[in-house]
Amino acid sequence: MGTLRHTLSRLRNSNTVSARIFKVMGLFSGVQGLLIFCGLLRSKLIALWIGPAGIGLYAVFNAALQALMPITQLNIRQSAVRSIAAARESDRPAIVASVRWWLLRLGIIGAVVTLLLAPALSWFSFGKLDMWPGFAVLAVAVFCYAVANADETAMQGYMHLRPIFKVQARTAIISIVVGLLIIYFFREDGIVWSIVIYYAIFLFVMLRYCDIPRRRFPAADNRRKGREFVRLGFYLTIAGFLGTFVQYAMISYLTKYHGEATAGIYQSGFLIICSYAGLLFNAISLEYFPRLSQIASRPKMASVAVSHEIAIAMYVLVPVVIVFLAADRLILRLLFSSEFMVALPMITVGITMLIFRGISFCLAIVILARGEGRTYIITESLSSVIGLALNISFFHYWGYLGVAVSFIIWYFIYCIITGVVYYRNFGMRLTPGVIRLIVFSIVVTAAALALRLVAWWLPLLLLPLSVWMSVSRLRVMVLLKGKEGGV
Repeated sequence: MGTLRHTLSRLRNSNTVSARIFKVMGLFSGVQGLLIFCGLLRSKLIALWIGPAGIGLYAVFNAALQALMPITQLNIRQSAVRSIAAARESDRPAIVASVRWWLLRLGIIGAVVTLLLAPALSWFSFGKLDMWPGFAVLAVAVFCYAVANADETAMQGYMHLRPIFKVQARTAIISIVVGLLIIYFFREDGIVWSIVIYYAIFLFVMLRYCDIPRRRFPAADNRRKGREFVRLGFYLTIAGFLGTFVQYAMISYLTKYHGEATAGIYQSGFLIICSYAGLLFNAISLEYFPRLSQIASRPKMASVAVSHEIAIAMYVLVPVVIVFLAADRLILRLLFSSEFMVALPMITVGITMLIFRGISFCLAIVILARGEGRTYIITESLSSVIGLALNISFFHYWGYLGVAVSFIIWYFIYCIITGVVYYRNFGMRLTPGVIRLIVFSIVVTAAALALRLVAWWLPLLLLPLSVWMSVSRLRVMVLLKGKEGGV
C-alpha cells in the first residue's frame, strides 16, 4: 500500500506518458464509476419493477439505437478525432466546423431514417409490428446524439477531456433521476422514453459545457474539409454496423426464439462481462487514440506506444478478472436479482476473455489511427461473422456457459486477426517484455479460472501476486521520464 501511495503522489508532477494516461484514467474512472452506478441502479430497479422482460425490452431498444447511430452518422466520431488530432493547430478550427456541419445534417437524416425503419425494426426484434411507435421515438435520440457528438468529438481531438467528464457526470445524474421516475410510473411503456430523455439531456449539457469556439466557414469549405474523415467514417460505419449487428442479432434471436426473459438474462451477463468492463477500454482510448494518430505513420514510435498501452491494460485487467472470478455470484446478486442467477456460468467463464479483448483492442486502434478504412472493414467483418456464428451455435448447444466459451474463442481469434495486420501490413512489432507479459497474464487468468471451478475463494490466492506485480511495474512506468513507460 505504501508503494501505491508513493506512486500516486508522484503522478501530479510527473511528465511521462504513463503519468498522463493515469491522470486521464483517474478522472475517467471517477466519472465512469458514477455511470456504472447509475447503470446498475437502472438495471436493478427495472429487474425489480418489471423483471427479466423489462431488461430484455431495454436491451432491444438500446441495441437498435446503437445499431442506428453509427450508420446514420457515418461513424464520424472516430474518424474526425483522428483528423483533428493529427492536423496542424491552424487547421483545426476549420475541421471542427466541418464536423459540426456534417453531423447536424446527418442527425436530421438519421432521424428520418429511424422513423422509416421503425416498422421493420419492430418486426425484426419482436416478430410483430405493433411495437413500431417505440422505435419511432428513437429518432429524437438519434438527432440529439449527432449534434452533441460533434462537440464531444472536437473536445477529444483537442484533448480537452475535463469538459467531457463534466458533461458525462451531469448527464448521468440528471438522466437517472428523470428516467427512473418515468419507468416507475409507466413501467414497460416508459423504458424507451427513458432512453430518449438521456440523449436529450446529453445534448443540453454538452451545449452548455463545450469549450471549443464555434467558427463559421462557407458550406463549400465544410464539405471539402470533411471528405477525408467522412470517407474513413464510411468505412468505419460498415465495419461498426457489423459489430453492433452481432449484439442486436443475438438479442433479437433470443427474444424471438427463447423469449424476452432469456434475452434479459443474457443481457445481464453481457453487461457485466462486456459493457461495464469495456469502460476501461474507453478510458484508454480517450488519450491513446489521439496520441497514436499523431505518430501512427512512424512505425517504431507507434510500436513502442502500442506495447506500452497493452502493458497498462494487462496490469489493470488481471487483478480485475481475479476479483470478478471470486465475487461473481455476489456481483450478479447485487446487480440484479435471484432470477438472473442462471447467467452465472456466462459471467464466471466469460470474464476471462477480457485479456484477449484488451490485446485486440490496442492492436485494432492502430488500424484506425493509420486511416486504413478498408483494412478495418475486413478485420471487423471477419470478427463479426465469427462472433455471431459462435454465439448462436454455442448458446444453442450449451446455453449460457456456451456463450461464455464462444466469447473467449471469438476474442482469441480476433487477437490473431489484428496481430497479423499489425505485423504484416504495418511492419510493427510488440516488445519482448510485453509478449512475456501477455503470456503471463493468460497463464494467471487460466489458473484463476481453474481455481474458481474448485471453490469461489481460491482465485483470491493469486490476487496478492498480481496486485504486487501490477503496482510495482506501473510505478516504474509512471516514474521513468522520457520513455514510453519503460516497456
